[in-house]
Amino acid sequence: VYYRDDHDHWSAASAFLQDRITPVSFLTITPGLNLINYHISINNVTSVSSADLFPGDTIGDFPTVAGDNANFTKIAPSVAVNATITPALHAFATWSQNYQTQIDSAYGEGASHPVIAPTQPAKINFYMAGLKYAQGPLEGQVSFVHQKLSNLAVQITQAESQNIIVEPANETINGLNFLLAYGHNLGFNAVSYTHLTLPT
Repeated sequence: VYYRDDHDHWSAASAFLQDRITPVSFLTITPGLNLINYHISINNVTSVSSADLFPGDTIGDFPTVAGDNANFTKIAPSVAVNATITPALHAFATWSQNYQTQIDSAYGEGASHPVIAPTQPAKINFYMAGLKYAQGPLEGQVSFVHQKLSNLAVQITQAESQNIIVEPANETINGLNFLLAYGHNLGFNAVSYTHLTLPT
């Protein structure tokens, strides 16, 4: 018999500032800054073994693990560029940086053994560049997407009941997107490739 009362608290706050710059008539630059704050609190409140509930029964042993807390504040910049080639054809490019919390088990969610919570969030660098055509009801777009995640915590199962957290892992996602529309959007993602690198 095993009983545990787990509850988590996740909170986030964000403030965003953006500007629009047009140095020449055919070029628009949009820089931005995002201030992000996250707080994570993992509470594994109660853990009771079989022996606690039924004296003399020593089959189960689930030690109490309190869980952990994490806080971080980050500034995430971004910039977008749009260039008019013809009235119907535009070239665009975007770069943005962002942060995300690690998986809940990295902070001790459901842990039966103490964990060391990550002190840093996962970092995301996102790039997109492409061409967009719009003329009346006809619209088309092709773009290349590259996303790099770093300082990523990954859970790996070593045995049936033992999970470990490894970090920092890195993940790269590449994609080629096509959009074709005539009155109603008809789009699809043509190519997507993901590569995950674990620390050695």
